[in-house]
Formats: sequence, structure tokens, C-alpha cells
Amino acid sequence: SIVSQEWEVVCGPVCVAAPRRAMLVSPPPDFLTDTEIQGAEETDPLLQSGCAAACHCRQDAPAASQDGGLEPAAEASGCRTAMRTSLLVLLLVGVGGAVVLGGPRVEGRGILGVEPFQASQGMGEDDDRGGPLKANVRGAPSPSVSPIATFPGSDDAPGTSSGPGILSFYLYRAQSAATYPLENVNAADLPGVLWYLHHEVVPATPRKYHIDRIRRFRITMKATRELWNVHHSSFSPFFAYDGGRCTTPACGQFYHQYGFVVGCQFVPLSEGAYIADKQTTIACDPGTRQCKSPLWYSLPGPCPTMGLHQADLKGNSVQLDVNRGKTPECLARSPGGRCRTPGAPTGAPECTYAVEESGEIMLDELAGIEDYNDFWNLSFIRCIEQSKENGTSARCVRNMEYSGELDRGIGNSFWNGRLDESKCKARIRAAQALFAKRYPDAPDLEPPLCDFDMVYKDEMSWPVNHTGAVPSAWWDQRQ
Repeated sequence: SIVSQEWEVVCGPVCVAAPRRAMLVSPPPDFLTDTEIQGAEETDPLLQSGCAAACHCRQDAPAASQDGGLEPAAEASGCRTAMRTSLLVLLLVGVGGAVVLGGPRVEGRGILGVEPFQASQGMGEDDDRGGPLKANVRGAPSPSVSPIATFPGSDDAPGTSSGPGILSFYLYRAQSAATYPLENVNAADLPGVLWYLHHEVVPATPRKYHIDRIRRFRITMKATRELWNVHHSSFSPFFAYDGGRCTTPACGQFYHQYGFVVGCQFVPLSEGAYIADKQTTIACDPGTRQCKSPLWYSLPGPCPTMGLHQADLKGNSVQLDVNRGKTPECLARSPGGRCRTPGAPTGAPECTYAVEESGEIMLDELAGIEDYNDFWNLSFIRCIEQSKENGTSARCVRNMEYSGELDRGIGNSFWNGRLDESKCKARIRAAQALFAKRYPDAPDLEPPLCDFDMVYKDEMSWPVNHTGAVPSAWWDQRQ
């Protein structure tokens, strides 16, 4: 049964303590006292964030939907959506408030595949952090949000009342020449991959783990009906991957409950002003810059909860076998979400997405560097040798693509101004133009909204709601 009642759910730094109207699948979250809110980190492993605030729901919600889950309140009631927020911040809080993001730490396995991004600062808009990982949420996207591309020939419309639709859009990764399956990894939209490069790759000289390109993939995805019945979203929360293993607490529980659904999160504009052209997330105050934040994605593959650990990871190896840390039983019982058969994803727990390669651009061409080895290395050596030959005391300075301390490059200006909106926009346009130049026949695809709301108290103990779902034998063999 669907119930509506006054309640508070622990959502800490990712939720504004303001009136909301919402519908919940029975059983609803318990009403939490201040003491229980303060102790949430100890009582619920899915909410390990040191929560301190609460979201309030009121009894005047509209009639419940037939299929259960969350139902947006009527616009006339002044409530734009049902408790829209982002679990990503809750699940990614680590020791001391740090977030760990990233994928396999192997050569070229950048976005986010190289090394976890450590962020002890907030994810709120600008510098309005107000504590670790604050993200204010004000409801659903505005009517001006552009439509999402659907799978060719499909009658599924994204986000209809009949269930999750089929979405098709581009993902990007910063990589070297190494290739590997796009599963058990993190990826990004184009602003998100540039954000990552600016933070983790180009400040290193030479570039971290020999990353030299941006690879593009076309993903087609469909969430499970089990997820939709509870959250009415096409995405799960974002989960960080490292060494082919999910490193975010509780990801195994979430996949066990809903299947292997693609996850998403926004990254903070306060750390890089890569603002998208259109709205990307619902985890924002309507009309603010945060609504156009860069996005990162997580793609669950076989046995996502097992893999290599920190001691096993070698950043300069292109032959690292991330499946070495996975047992045969785990690989068999947890197949991941990438479809193994042709055609559109079905939304079954083991067939939520399909990917295909869609081109790449080189960082040297993007930044206007003719020869990268000469740029950062040989030119410096030549300067020293010429100084010795001439008997001068000229000071030789090694070129740098970007210095975080200076917020500019030395010998190159492409990455100057990490927080300059116009310069970040110019870099986005330059990457778009280079992809268009190299692949003029590639279709334009609108990225979907990152629409996951939140995890509710005790949600992982609720019975799985299979109403309208694609039958799958996986539910009987899941770990």
C-alpha cells in the first residue's frame, strides 16, 4: 500500500530542511528524533554521512500512483517533485568528509579511470558549502529542459508513467591508447571529462598515466522497473569504481535490491566552471548554475563488489587484469548491467545498458600542442644544453600544460582559468568542434537529466517491487 504522512528522513548535507510533499512505498521511513538523526551514521550503513539536517514531508500529497514508488505532487500545490535530491553525496562521504571518485588506476584509465579524486570540500554551488558535501535541492527540472534522445525505433518515452524509457546519449573517458570493456568503470559527460582532465591529468607533467585522448562512447540504457517503482528515476546513485571494483559503501546492497543500473552524479562548479548548455541535474535550486553542473556516471559490470585492491594497482600497466580479484561464483551470480545480446536494453537487472565506440580526439590537438614530448621535455633539455654551450646563465623553465598553483600553463594557454566560465565554455566548444570535425556524421544526442532522488531509511529491507518488470532468473541467483 502507498501511504502519506508527516515524516523526516535522514538526508543530511544533501537536503534542504524545507517543506516537501511526497509519496512513499509502504513501509514509510520512521519519524526520526533529533537524537536518531545525530546517530544515523551508526544505525544505518547506507547513510554514512554524519547527517545533521532533515527533509520534511507533509500529508497533503496527491493521490498515490497505481504502481507505487514516489509520485510528484501537483504543481498547483507548490511542490515540484517528491523529495528530489542526490544520494551520491551521502554514499561517497569517506573518512574526514572526503569523497573518493574514480575508476581503475591503470594507465589511461582516466575518467575517471586513473586515480580517485579526493574532495574534502563541498559540492554546493559556488562556495556555499556550509559543511562537508552540501548540495541544496529544490525539486524537479523546469519545463524548458530539452528532450532526451530515445533508442531508434523504440516506443519508449523517457520517464513516462508506464515505466522507465530507453535513453541514448554520449559518455566520455580520458584514456591512453589502452582499450578495455566499458564496465565496472566511471565515465562523464563532456563538461565532466574536461573537469576531470583539468583536475587530475594536465596539472601533472608529463600527463598522469600517459593519458593523451578523450574517447567517446554512445550508451543506450534503460533502468529496471524495480528501481522505477520506488524512485521514478532512470538512474541509480553514482558509485565510484577503482581497479574494476566498486569502492563506495553499500553499492552491493543497492545492486542486490534493484539490479545493475547506471548511476550518475554532478561534480562541483566550485572546483571547475564547466557549465553545460542545458540542465543536467535535479539536485539543485531551480535557475541556479548548479542545475547545469558537469556529470559523472557509473557503469556496473560483472561482480562489481570484488576486484583489485590498492596494493594490486599499478598505474603504468596497460595489461592489468581487473578480473583477477573476482571469484568465478561472483562473476556468474553478478553479471553486471551491460547487455550480452544485440538490441536495445530490456531493463532486466542484467541488461540495463549497451555501449558502442563513437570516436576519440587527442589532447595535443585540442590544446594546440604539436609534439607533447618536445613541449614538456626536449625543449627543456635543449635550453640547458644551449645554455652550457653558450656559457650563459640563462634560466631554463620546463613547459607545463597547466599549473594549479598558477592557474595557467607555461608555454601553453589552453587550460588557463579553471574557474573562468567563459574559458571553460570555450574549452567545451573546442572539444565539441573537434569531435564534429572528425566525425561529421555522428548524431547529436541530448544528455538526460541525472534524476536519482535519494535512499530512504531501511529501503534496502523493503520487499522488491516487481510490478511491470521484465522477468529475469537473476533475482533467484543474486548474491
